[in-house]
Amino acid sequence: MPSCHPSTSVSMMMINGTKDLNVHYNGDRMSQKEALVSIPETANFWRRHDQCTSSSEFQKLTGTKSSNRLRVKTLRYSGCRNSSEVLQLAVVNGGHFWPGGASTDTKLNKLNIQLGFDASQTIWRFFQRHSLSK
Repeated sequence: MPSCHPSTSVSMMMINGTKDLNVHYNGDRMSQKEALVSIPETANFWRRHDQCTSSSEFQKLTGTKSSNRLRVKTLRYSGCRNSSEVLQLAVVNGGHFWPGGASTDTKLNKLNIQLGFDASQTIWRFFQRHSLSK
């Protein structure tokens, strides 16, 4: 991230499971080769870069169901330069899977039904609001 210096504002959306064993929500140890910063740190990088003026707004996405095990925590930063937006969606207690996607794993399909969140639709709506200029 220190070498990342985009010349313009960039709308950013991230969907991550807080218990993802492949992309660690809280980042990797700095001693690890190609260590990743945490998801909240990444969202804050884009919030600062895009000069967002709003504090984080908690939202519940339409269609999400809260359960004892999983829920979608949404942080949205608006009032950003050039109408950009930073959106961070955390699937609390979720692992490395595509929310709303089909799977041959019946347990994962049940989990997706329980969660009631479709990542593909959410990403499409985000891209409809934000596009890169040509």
